[in-house]
Amino acid sequence: MSLKQREADMALPAWSSGLDEKSKLRIINDVAISVAQSIELETVLTISLEKVMEAFNVTSGGIYLKDLGTDELVLQTYRGLTPAFVLDKTSISLSSGCAGWAFEHKEIFSAFGRPEAGFICEDADRLMGIDCLVASPISTPRRVHGVIELFAPVSRRLSQDEAHLIKVISDQIGIAVENARLYEESRENVLKLTELQEELATTNRRLQTHLSQESHIAEILQKSLLPRHPPKLPDIKIASRLVSATAAADVGGDFYDFIELGNNKVAIILGDVCGSGIDVATLTGMAKNTIRAFAWEDPNVSSILNRANRVICAQTEPSKFVAIFLGIIDLSTHILNYCIAGQPKPFLIRSGEKIAQLDSGVMLALGIEPDSLYSSNSINLERNDTLLVYTDGLIEARRNKELFGEEGVIKILRQESGSSLDEVVDTILAAAKSFAGGRLKDDVAIVSLRVSKNSV
Repeated sequence: MSLKQREADMALPAWSSGLDEKSKLRIINDVAISVAQSIELETVLTISLEKVMEAFNVTSGGIYLKDLGTDELVLQTYRGLTPAFVLDKTSISLSSGCAGWAFEHKEIFSAFGRPEAGFICEDADRLMGIDCLVASPISTPRRVHGVIELFAPVSRRLSQDEAHLIKVISDQIGIAVENARLYEESRENVLKLTELQEELATTNRRLQTHLSQESHIAEILQKSLLPRHPPKLPDIKIASRLVSATAAADVGGDFYDFIELGNNKVAIILGDVCGSGIDVATLTGMAKNTIRAFAWEDPNVSSILNRANRVICAQTEPSKFVAIFLGIIDLSTHILNYCIAGQPKPFLIRSGEKIAQLDSGVMLALGIEPDSLYSSNSINLERNDTLLVYTDGLIEARRNKELFGEEGVIKILRQESGSSLDEVVDTILAAAKSFAGGRLKDDVAIVSLRVSKNSV
């Protein structure tokens, strides 16, 4: 062990506390028990100081610990120190006095007799009229935590045994300080984590309230965009449905519309806007009204979608697009001119028996490419023909990794071939929802029409 020997008088006899080996071991054991049994640092420091003062047969001493916030040594507990010393030395710099030297050098500071100089510790002499006997660093392998300092009426030299004793006790106190600070850090971390969790929960509640309000507004907007009733047409029955996904889901952009254009023509629109929420409901309204305006000007399917596509590309972000089915039926001839842009192919059930899908080239949804060109196809609808137009939420109803798919739709169409149009649509929706375990992941819009008489 290294002892600081400042102008030591090696002729002086080593000081002895008068304790035998058994008593020293008892004191060390008492300190060890205190360290092991208590995580209250104040209790450990108090007991440790009492025991070390007993071992060294002194009546004055104190324990300093480093303050992690100010980088000073702060007096934590003491015995027999004068009020003047406590007031003046409550906190000291890390290099100040005997205690500061022991902390800075990580070594025991031991005072030796200096008859010609009187007291070696000027602060102790000035404030208490006694001298520093020993200052020992309180440390662990990780760091130095503080200093234990003992005072005596006169300077005296320590033996190696006594230096060993105070080092053992100091190291035990170091373990206690380390444990206490680790415990406190852990407790503070738990408290911080709890606070963060509470803040997160509060934020989530606010977000859910906001999303709920937004979803409610979007749902109102979405419903306001739908016609209250399908048009009543001679010789043609129309059924339409919009089924929102689960209550937890955002409101989507599925919609449908009917436009009575005059000249015995009716436009049928079914669309799906990418995304959800208020922004999508707004885009839905813009797309619907744009198509309506162009349809009134020129009831040509290709022209309507080409012009609407350029408007939507100019007015929306690239990530937003509108999948559309647009069909215009001539009520006098039952010829349907149609275009499919990004939507699933509709089903056509001829005379209630033969099931096919409408022919259509591969065309992009509106809003992706401003130079896209949209061409139309036509088909003549005959008596008892049924057309089923739907958004992708229907065939993408999922059970684990399995999709309801077009096969699921075809199965119901065959089973319900003799049912009314409303029954067919409702049965298909019920089957898709049941397939998905009662919860649809996406909105579903359906428009279906059935011809009751041949054209004139």
